[in-house]
Amino acid sequence: KNRSRLSDAPGNANYTLSVLPPSIDVRDLKGSTSKLGAEPDGTELQYTNNNFSQNPWWATHQFANNNIRDRFMGSGTLRYDIMEWLYVRGRIGMD
Repeated sequence: KNRSRLSDAPGNANYTLSVLPPSIDVRDLKGSTSKLGAEPDGTELQYTNNNFSQNPWWATHQFANNNIRDRFMGSGTLRYDIMEWLYVRGRIGMD
């Protein structure tokens, strides 16, 4: 539920922390409401107008990642020994 994003940004709090200017204290981005990283009206407390720099508190507590996946994964390997020192191998996988 609500998996963190691992790509660049938005949604990845670690990426934002790596590019956050040292003059900005990350504790100041917590906000003053019960929603971490939010303005009093419930929107994201932004420290810049750049769409690719997201408040790390918002990214970890408010950024919803609600995709659901039903997956089937399988794989198989077949090996045939032609000689003691030589073999043929076939592999297949599916996601």
